[in-house]
Order: sequence, then structure tokens, then C-alpha cells
Amino acid sequence: MIKHISRTLVFAAFVLTVSFLGAPQVQAVSLFDAKTELLRDAQTKKIYAVIGGVRHHLANVDILRSYAYRLLELKDVTAEALAKFDAVRLIKSSLGPRVYFVDQATGQKVWYPTEESFLGSGEKWEKIVSVSGDDSRSMKNGHLVKTANSADIYYLDFDALTRSLIPSPDVFAKAGFSSSNVLTVPEPLLLAYRLTDSFNPDTLPLPPAPDVPPSAEALSVSITPTSIAASIPSGTTRNELANIVFKAGRSSASVTALTLTRHGFLVDRDISSLLLFDDNGFSLTRPQQLVNSSVSFAFSEPLVVPANQERRITLSVNFASTLSTSNQGTLSFTIESPTAITASNVAMTGVFPLTTKTFTVLSTTALIGSLSVDTVQISSGARDIRVGDKDQDLNRFKLSVVSGRESVSLARMLFTAVGNADLSDFANIKLLDNRNKTVAISASANGRSVALRFTSPYKILSGETKELVLRGDVVSGSDSSVQFIIENDYDVYAKGDNYGFAIATRSAANAGNFPIGSTSLTGQNAIHIVGGSVAASLSANSPTGPLTKGADSMVLATIDIRPSGQNLRWDRVTVAVATTVPHTALRGPLLLRLLKGGSVATIDADSVTDRQTAVYLSNPPVLMANKTYTYELVGNVSNTVSATDSYQINFSDFRFTLSNEAKTVTFAGPIAGSVRPTREISLFVRNDPRFTDAVSPAGRLRTKVGRLLFQASPGEDIRIDEVVLEAIGTTPVSFDRGFSNLKLGGITLASPSGGLYRFPLKIIVGANREYGVDLLVDSSFLSDGSVSQFKISSITAFGRTSGASITATFGNNETPTVTFKRTALTIAADPNFTGGTLVPGKNLSVAGFVITASGAEDVQINGLTFIEAAGSSGLAVTRGYTNMRLVDAETNRLRSSTLRSPISGAGGNRLTGPTLAPNQRMALRVVVDATTAVAGDTIQLLLSSIETVGRDSRLAASVTGLPLTSSGVSF
Repeated sequence: MIKHISRTLVFAAFVLTVSFLGAPQVQAVSLFDAKTELLRDAQTKKIYAVIGGVRHHLANVDILRSYAYRLLELKDVTAEALAKFDAVRLIKSSLGPRVYFVDQATGQKVWYPTEESFLGSGEKWEKIVSVSGDDSRSMKNGHLVKTANSADIYYLDFDALTRSLIPSPDVFAKAGFSSSNVLTVPEPLLLAYRLTDSFNPDTLPLPPAPDVPPSAEALSVSITPTSIAASIPSGTTRNELANIVFKAGRSSASVTALTLTRHGFLVDRDISSLLLFDDNGFSLTRPQQLVNSSVSFAFSEPLVVPANQERRITLSVNFASTLSTSNQGTLSFTIESPTAITASNVAMTGVFPLTTKTFTVLSTTALIGSLSVDTVQISSGARDIRVGDKDQDLNRFKLSVVSGRESVSLARMLFTAVGNADLSDFANIKLLDNRNKTVAISASANGRSVALRFTSPYKILSGETKELVLRGDVVSGSDSSVQFIIENDYDVYAKGDNYGFAIATRSAANAGNFPIGSTSLTGQNAIHIVGGSVAASLSANSPTGPLTKGADSMVLATIDIRPSGQNLRWDRVTVAVATTVPHTALRGPLLLRLLKGGSVATIDADSVTDRQTAVYLSNPPVLMANKTYTYELVGNVSNTVSATDSYQINFSDFRFTLSNEAKTVTFAGPIAGSVRPTREISLFVRNDPRFTDAVSPAGRLRTKVGRLLFQASPGEDIRIDEVVLEAIGTTPVSFDRGFSNLKLGGITLASPSGGLYRFPLKIIVGANREYGVDLLVDSSFLSDGSVSQFKISSITAFGRTSGASITATFGNNETPTVTFKRTALTIAADPNFTGGTLVPGKNLSVAGFVITASGAEDVQINGLTFIEAAGSSGLAVTRGYTNMRLVDAETNRLRSSTLRSPISGAGGNRLTGPTLAPNQRMALRVVVDATTAVAGDTIQLLLSSIETVGRDSRLAASVTGLPLTSSGVSF
């Protein structure tokens, strides 16, 4: 046993090191981080702290305030938005180094006692979330556990680190346990607790394990005053005389008992009872009485004082209605010495004896009123409320001020749930008045009791009666019974408005006896919780059209499942696939999967063909209450189906298990999908008949060399993934032969290399529609006479919806022949121009030549440069020559720019030229105006260069015949 405890403490120290020394491999998350968001479920009003992609439920406002959060920072969101965050499963608090496995649904925690149990469960240090001490304390220790692989339930003793098997359901029931509190934990966690004898319910109640191991550290104690007046009337209750404050040192401590001594002239019988309340307002003991001027309190649960923190308890005294003295008496209390306090292995410090103020108690009962409490019948016996029902009446109470002269204000009421339902089975507990206005809300909970604080003091006038209804949401607890009662007179806290003293509460129904509200689970206002239900149906958008031959992963049918009232685990469903002659089975396994989610079952197609087969879900999903889930059955269609095959999916006998329980919910009604025939889809491919053999200028960019047309058959869109072409022209279509940027659709092969050309098009052709794609190529460096032609080698295509592979058929799988021509010009002397003697004047021809174009495009002549041959006198404006230009020899039309002032010399004169069509021949004359030409001049011109550009290719044409000297003329 010593070895076991030692290993436990070593693990605790290791966790502490990881958590606080900042090991580099650990990035723990803390809810104290400023990045923490506060989200509230808009429907259930539950509050969650969200950070690092995980969510943690904050049980009440007090827990929220322990993080110093502000309610104004709350953001309302939908349940779907919250579901995107994973629930926190590992926590530790400032109370100590213990790491807990947390079940967010039930608010329970289980301690990982060793490092081995933590790592063996597959847990990671970085998944631990730091929470506040108040938050950790609010979670119940989960004593009842099992593993996923076994139905055996164990009771864990956290002090002894043992587990004991609960031998039978009868023992389980005798102990008063609820199956909703059984947690499923990792097996290594369970095995870390030593196995002992079978569980004995007679040993209950067992003390809960403290959050922090005891340690020899000092615990200081002091007494501070309250705001109560020094003079108190007799007959008053809940008089808060003093606060007793405990402050722990570096280790936490647990206080279990306290003894107070009375002083003053008041006697023991003048005090009807004394109570101690913790800082959340819950009583630590049953009411106690003075015996020989002393009262001893044994706490029902230890008061845990976290390390370096304070806990406050309040001494509350109820005075008798009449005093033994004549008019008044004095009273004070002391803690005489450290021995008056029982605490866990700590040294007590304080200025002993610790003494309260001295109070004077006055015999003035006529001034102080009393409050009468009774129930109001909702039902004469137990009534059914379904799990998931919202805002249900839990009980109804009548409160009356029946004596005294003052009105009364309610500040707080405590309600206790009796029966086999748990307090955690309810949410959003509140009090409403007869105007249906919320006057008090749940503030804190302890065990089976919940305290409600009034949003503002609720006034009841003297002699007035008010009815209040307790309401809440039923969130779990199927087939359990419960009543909400006011168990003790001190569970109603009310003050008189005139004097401010707490007043006595009486039971109108039972002659002053509590509890109020009945404890018979079959009596007035009792509640029986009915389990949830489930509805399943064919989805409105379940597919109805034909199934495609050869299709993969076709959605055969979709169903909607909606639990009502309670979360359900889907375990089983019966599936049948009805077929027609020739009864071709679907190919391969069928998958049942969540829409846009993972698979929950794999079904052998043969096993459900024309017969019903029960399918057990391999990954049973938990379906949240009041949320619709859509599941789809997916399968593959055989390539051997015929036109007479058809398929219908049928579901029946749905089996569900209530979450965390063994109860079963069924939906047996059949769900029939649509009868779906089969079809075959095809793709017809051809070259566009409007594009025929053509001649194209070599050098042009984006030359169209083909256009392919793809026609889909009716019924389904077709996805074309790849088209493969093969060059069959006389010239290989390759980069080294002058081709580049071969493009089909949106795919470009920048440097084609010959052979096969693969184009991953990824295009969609609509059903019963035709789609065209151009084939283009750049031919910048092609030789004259190169030829381009292609053949469709193969096409890879699939049905867009079905995924079925499609074999294309061809009308014409060859593109037309495209011949590429290089653009050229030939320059020659015009035999019709012989020169000779000219008389000065205008429009005189001084040279003549012929230009012939060849190729496949128009050629634009941008410039012709003329210089004078040797012996020419000089064609200059200074010698009387102006307006030099070119004209068509046949039509005499101007074919160039006009040079108004020609010059002589080697630089020559440059004229623009005409544009020639392919195979066009044009005779041109150089014409000048020479009205003042010098007699005896000889003019002879030489065409030295010509500048050209192809209209389509934008390349210069090749030119032959230069330089060319024209016949000369003289004046």
C-alpha cells in the first residue's frame, strides 16, 4: 500500500511540474486566458467557456464569476455552432495537481491516480484544461464507472484508491444509484484503482475524496462581524451573527467539525437552533442545539479550503419566540481554542479565544411576522413529463404573511429533489410569479439541492398570499420519479421589511412541520419522467432518378432521423434492396454514412439483395435530442445491369439506446425509397463539320487547326477528364519543327514533343447537350508548306453524378488538314517601262517595277527606299523635283505616301507601299512633279530595300529581286 501511495504522489508532482514549469512539449489551455470566449446556448441558456477549439460547461453564475468573467461578454449562439467545438475531457484546478477525466454531460469527474493510467489511456498533456477551484469543486466525483468493453460497474473509493465490483442490479438499486451516473472511462484508468471485495451498500455514505492531498501546513481562523444589528428581537430566524473565516497556507485543508461556546445572560433554551452555512448558502449540518452552553457541529461534508485561499462559513441562530428572562438578554459565541476545530492534519493558527460581537436579544415578538408556506395542487398523483420538455411546472407553492405588522421580502429559497432522478436531469430551474414573470433563478447547487436567488427582493405584504411556481427543463432521467420539496424551514430565507430581521417560516400544510411539497413519488405534484422518442422518414431530397450503369458511390436513398427529448445512440437497422428481373446485385459493399460525414456501417450487397438483413452499426453514432440527422446509403452499380434492372431501398426496425443507459428505443415502421430503374449514358465526339481543310500563314499565333464537338446523351452530365490527340499530318507537330503552345480548351502544351498529346480538360458536358472546344497552335517558325492534322486517340470520361466510366463513340475523329504558307514578295523590272526623254511638267514617271505576293495572308508594304544610280543628276527639290510618290501603273491610283521634297544622295527617299493579297501582282510607277526640272538632267532610280509585315502573322515577308535598277529618263 505504501508503494502504491508513493507512486501516486510522484505522478502528482510530475503533473505539477508539467503544468507550472512550462515544459516545451506541453501547451496546456487555461480558462483564465484572456482569449477565452463565453458562449451561451440560445435555447437552453447553458453557458460555455470556449478556448483552443474546446468548450467547457460553466454550471452556474457563481462558477462563471470565479473566472472574473463579465455577463456582458456573453454571446448567444445556436446548439449547432457549439457542437463544432469538442467538449473538454481533461481538467486540473488551482486546488492541486490532480488531473481529472471529465464527463461534461453529467458534470462528474474521475481522478487519474497515476501517470501510467493517464498515458495508458492515450491522453496527452496538452489536452489538459486549467479550471478554477470553484469550478472543479462543483463537479461531482464520479464513483460509478465502467469500461466500453464490459458491462461490469465498479464503485471507486478515491481515498483508498480502490475499486469494488457491484455484483448485481439488486445491490445497485439498494444503494440508490442511478444508471445515468455511470461513467464510461478508459480501461487503464479503472485498472489504476486496486480491486477489493465486492461492493457493500451498507458502507455508504462514503466520504468524498478531497480535491487536494492533506499536507502539514498552517490553517488560520478568524471571526469577522456581519451587518446584523446589535439588538435582535426574539422569534427571529437565520440571524447571521458572525462569519468564521478559514485561510489555508500553501496546501489545502479540510475542516470537518467545529465547537462553539455560548456566553452572556441568555440561556440555552432561548436559542431554538443554530446552523452553519457555507459561502454558497448551503447548510453544513442539520440544525443543532446548545447543551451546557456549547454546541458542536459535525459537517456532513468536509469544508475544503484551497491552498492560499479563503473559505467563509456563517453562524446562523434562531431565537425562541419568548425569552426565559423578563425583557432581554445578552449573547456572544467563542471558539475557545484550536482544539475546538477538527481539520485535516494541519496546524491551527488564530488569536484564541476567537469571539463574536455581543448581541442583545429583545422580547418583542409582536413586531416580527412569520411566513406560512404550503403547496398548491398541480396534479393529484404522479404526472408524466417527457425528457426534452422545456419550461415544465415542477411544483407550486403558496406563501402567506400570517402574523406581525410588517411585509416580508424573499431573498433566497432552497429546493431539494427527492426520488431516483438526479438534479442534473433538470436545467434552467427558476421561480415564476402568477404573472408568469421570472422572479428567481438557479444560483448554485449542492448534492440534490438547488438554491434560487431572487433577481430583486420579492415582497409579500402583511396578510397577503402569493403563489410561486417552480419550473425547469427536463434534460435526462428517463423512467425515473422526482418531487421538488422545501425540506427545511431554513431553506426559505426572508426578511421583514421594517426591521430587516430574518423571520420564521412555518408549514401551513403540516402544522409547522417540514418538508413541504410531499415526499411521496406517487402523490400530489409528483413527476414521472418519460423517456425520449425518435422519428425516421425518407428524406425529402432522397434521389428518385435512374441509376447509371457502372456508377461508383451512387446515393441510393437518404433518410432523416430525429430524436425527441433525449440523446440516442443508433445501434441497428434492418436493410433490404428489392430488385427486378434479372436481379443483378449491386457491386461491392454498401456504405451507410452521415450526409457529408463519416461511415457508420459497411453492408455486403449480396446479403441485402431481395431480403431483409439486420445491420449492426460498426461505429454507432450518438444523435442529439431535437436535431435532425440525414444519413445516406451509397453503393456501386454493376457494369452488367440491363435495361430491366431496378432497385428499391427499404429500411425498418431501427434500434436505439438511450445515451448512458441500457434502455432501448425502437422505430419499427418501414421506410421505402423510390423504385429506381437503370440507364446507360454515352458520349458522341466529332470534328466540327463547319471547320474544313484550310491554309494558314506560317508564323501566326493561335492558329485554329481543329474544333472538337462533345455531345452527351440524355439523363446525366458527363465529366471529360482527358482527351488524347495524335498528329497524323505530314509535319510532326513538335517544338523543334516550329510548333508551340498547342492548346485544346483551357489546356496548353507549351512545347509539344510529338507522339501523343494529353489534355486534362476537366470539362462538364450537360446532359443532352453539345459542347465545342477549339484546337489552337502557334506556328512562328514553321517552314513553308508544313501540314497539321490530328486524330483523337482516346477520351477519358465519367458520369458527373454516378461516376460511371464512359466509352466515347466517334462520328469523325480526324481534324481537317491545315497547310501553313510562308509569306513572300518577288520584285522585278516592269517590261512596260522603258524610260526615255521627258518634257518638264507634272505626274512624270521616272521609274517602274512589278511586285508579286505569295503565301496565305495579306502583306503590308510599310516602306520602299529608292536611291539614285551612278550617273543620275540628282532627284532633289533643289533641282526642281517635288511630290515623289507611287501609283498603280494600270489604274494610275496613288499607292503610297507622297514625299513633297525628295533629296539626292546615298540616303535615298523612302515611300510607303500598298497592301497585297496572296498571289496578287501589281505594277508600280515612281511619279514626280518636274515643272522646273533642269534641262539635260538624267534620272535613274535603284530600289534598294523594302519593309513588309504579314497582316496575320505580323512577320516580315521574304523578298527576292533586290536591289533592282529601273530604266532611266532624261530632260
